Amino acid sequence: MAGPNDIDAYIGARIRRIREYRGVVRDVLAVALGMTSTDVGILERGLKRLSPEQVFAVAGVLKIKPSFLFSGLTLRVDEEYANALIPYYEDMKHHLPSAQRN
Repeated sequence: MAGPNDIDAYIGARIRRIREYRGVVRDVLAVALGMTSTDVGILERGLKRLSPEQVFAVAGVLKIKPSFLFSGLTLRVDEEYANALIPYYEDMKHHLPSAQRN
């Protein structure tokens, strides 16, 4: 199994902290996500990625907004990746309302 990437590890750690703070046991979260308690542990270590549906399930069980799992997360975008997006944006910006075009 590959090691965690930064985002999965961040979200997993947030889930664990919030779950523990709320007093929610792994088994309860596991049932809501349709996985085992062991799988929840793997998720909390950042070794398993949540689907969008699971993000909402976690938020519901923990009584938080889904976006709270991502708050404080910063992404590092390297210059090569950013430059690769420019042609895509240029091609797609004609679909934007005129007020959003720059």
